[in-house]
Amino acid sequence: MCTQYTSLVSPFLDLPSDIFYEIFTEACKDNFDNRQKFNKLTTSSLTLGSVCKKWHDVVWSIPQLWSTIILRLSSKRSAVQLELLDLWLMNSRNCPLSIYFDVEDRKFGWRTAVGPALAALKKIIDHCERWESLDICIIDDPKGAFIGLLGEVRGRVPLLRTLHLSTGHSVLQNRDMFAIAPKLQTLSTPNLMTYFLSGITLPWSQITSIHACTGPSMLDSISVLRLSPNLVHCHYFSTFYHLEVSEAPDIISSIGPPSSAFVHYHLTTLKITEIEGSDVVSMLGLLRCPALRELYLDITMSILPNIPDIEFVHEIADVIWSKIGDFLKDSECPLEVLELEGTLLTHSVSTLLEDLSTLRKLSLRDKGVIEEDEPGIFPSIYTNLGFNRLPFEAPKKTFLPELQEFHYFGQDIYCAALHMPIFLKVLQKRWNMTVPGVSRLEIFTAKMDIWYNERFAPTSEVMEGFKELVREGMRISIQSPTGEELLDTNFPPALNSFED
Repeated sequence: MCTQYTSLVSPFLDLPSDIFYEIFTEACKDNFDNRQKFNKLTTSSLTLGSVCKKWHDVVWSIPQLWSTIILRLSSKRSAVQLELLDLWLMNSRNCPLSIYFDVEDRKFGWRTAVGPALAALKKIIDHCERWESLDICIIDDPKGAFIGLLGEVRGRVPLLRTLHLSTGHSVLQNRDMFAIAPKLQTLSTPNLMTYFLSGITLPWSQITSIHACTGPSMLDSISVLRLSPNLVHCHYFSTFYHLEVSEAPDIISSIGPPSSAFVHYHLTTLKITEIEGSDVVSMLGLLRCPALRELYLDITMSILPNIPDIEFVHEIADVIWSKIGDFLKDSECPLEVLELEGTLLTHSVSTLLEDLSTLRKLSLRDKGVIEEDEPGIFPSIYTNLGFNRLPFEAPKKTFLPELQEFHYFGQDIYCAALHMPIFLKVLQKRWNMTVPGVSRLEIFTAKMDIWYNERFAPTSEVMEGFKELVREGMRISIQSPTGEELLDTNFPPALNSFED
């Protein structure tokens, strides 16, 4: 039995060290990607090295396996954690370090863990010349010892490329510990509003990617963009401010013409999420992005479920989509990817899409506030995609001529105005496209509830049409809200033939 077991295991033990390196490195890499899910120092390297002597020798000989440090300090386990931190720092040798440093309970943990936190920070700072990625929670302790100690890294982080700061709003105001970081390009401040972010001394001209929380004024977000002339990727989000129902009548009047627009010549990706739709428009009204290729917008109004007048909802949507269209038109950008999400995805979106001649990928995530008898967004989309509004034989202006991917996710039963027979004809038409200058639609995915109206429900004949497109090479996925793939579901035949 022992011989048989050894014969089964030994081929794996005889693998070359470089194969072990690839396997173990990938295993440890996943830990840093999911670092916020861990509640203690992740000990993957230590665990791998404990399997057998062969694995121990391999793990201890590869410093890269120890170059990722994920430490969520606990006052109860801090002594052991500090010993493990020493082990990781020693075994990583001269490798660049990726460090995640936090405490288990930010609200109460620092009151009992200030001493261990300072000890851990001191050990990490001793190796700051090797920092390549730093994700750290900075606490404004009463004596300011933590922030004072961190100040010692000024001018000593030659390899730092990525900086993720979690902190109180005023802790870093007028601080300059990261002012000299010749390779810093990526900045993330998830709970530091842009009002305070703009007050930190950083090598702003180097920054190419920002992930930050906006404040009550969009002017602060524009200020950060002005500080970062070489910014390529920007993601703004906020949970700071929500409109009240009493403010609804002032929404449209508050969206006025911009005083003066700032032109950012290098921004290619802009993502704005969890921000009120009127604030999104206010920000875009102050911005022009001629190099923009990818735009992600969450056009949400938190008050809408409480507004009884559906016409007012449409009025708000019309104004917002019109202003977003003005932003894209004035930017004169070659937009290729557009993802829209929120409660204002009404038929007026089609007007915005009509001018996007370079768009290759469109994603719609509909949270839905439209009443059951309202048309919603889908009819206007598939009508335009199928050229039903203009003569197909000689279209004056092709709708989304470069579109190759279309994704739709309905998060409410009333978002699902997808007429399956009609949309099948749309996909067939765009798949077999022969119009010069019009791309073939190659990918379509949808996830929604399609049963609220039996007239729109799929039949076996319709689903066979979708399957035929799949056999020809088109990538199609139509799922129910529970994730069931409807292309694999048996449907009853049509009771009556469908006519255009």
